[in-house]
Amino acid sequence: MIDAWNAGDGEAFAAPFTDEADFVAWEGTHLKGRQEIALFTQRIFDTVMKGSRLEGEVKFVRLLSPVLGMMHSTVRVTLPGQTKTSRGRDQWN
Repeated sequence: MIDAWNAGDGEAFAAPFTDEADFVAWEGTHLKGRQEIALFTQRIFDTVMKGSRLEGEVKFVRLLSPVLGMMHSTVRVTLPGQTKTSRGRDQWN
């Protein structure tokens, strides 16, 4: 997903999700299903997040049942023209 974000590819970003997936975007938008996730992320890759870079890590994955899982991850977004060092350490914690 990080590679897909950095390539600006909404379809590839959404590929790991199922058609029944629920995804809450960073600004609170609730997306349902792979198609909706792909369309939303492609729109932001083409506009407000164009040229951004993503770094992150998975904190944990918990299987809640044989067909339901939950993943907690943290990510950092660097917008075009910014670097980690220019943004300040507090913004990365």
